[in-house]
Amino acid sequence: IGSMGVVMLLTGPDRAQLTAGASGCIMGLVGATGALMLRGWLYENALAAKRRLFAVVAIVLIQTAFDFVVPHVSMTGHLSGAFIGLITAMTLRERPRPSATQ
Repeated sequence: IGSMGVVMLLTGPDRAQLTAGASGCIMGLVGATGALMLRGWLYENALAAKRRLFAVVAIVLIQTAFDFVVPHVSMTGHLSGAFIGLITAMTLRERPRPSATQ
């Protein structure tokens, strides 16, 4: 919903643009995954999270290159979906972990 809102906001009322699909949502999940991997790398120093974060960044870069080359693909929808997913997941609190003494 957020990526479609951004596309509609940036398109404006003067230009009619047909946009359909769930790719903005999928990129939102990619962005959220990137946020979780970033948290794992920064807070827990998990090297597996660091490697997966670089894979997520590669996915976003490849998608952006594809969007740049192929006409009629919404780069705005894809990038805004990834950004909204990243920001949303970064703002969510982590669940408290049970302590070893309990």
